[in-house]
Amino acid sequence: MTDSITRSIVLKAPMARVWRALIDPGEFGLWFGVSLDRPFVVGQETTGRMVIESHAGWPWWSRTVAIEPPHRLVFVWSHVETATEDASRAPTTQVEITLEPARDGTRLTVLETGFAALPASRRAGIIRGNEQGWEIQLGNIRAHVER
Repeated sequence: MTDSITRSIVLKAPMARVWRALIDPGEFGLWFGVSLDRPFVVGQETTGRMVIESHAGWPWWSRTVAIEPPHRLVFVWSHVETATEDASRAPTTQVEITLEPARDGTRLTVLETGFAALPASRRAGIIRGNEQGWEIQLGNIRAHVER
């Protein structure tokens, strides 16, 4: 069983543009499909609601671990089973998003870890869903920053 998901994409956009799409809560929300209540701040929680059709109204909860402009954003986020669950008490994994210069723009890499600590009954479903989800989100950020 895997304990991590890694996905990478080269975006035809300058690193500063991609970084802004990651760190600005309004821009992050546009491509990720979430309405955030506040920006990412190290050591603090960020909450909100999903706005994408498949999970509209579901809670977003994360705690920011690191922000290293313009290269790295790390947060722990929760995995709820229902739209009414308290997301701050749900099982979590860690997401690390890194940016580096690439020949044609910016390489964005997502590394999500910590699946082994999730409840065994939910682990496979969360991994499967997040593998598919990161593929979708990389396409979303591409469309957002390359327009």
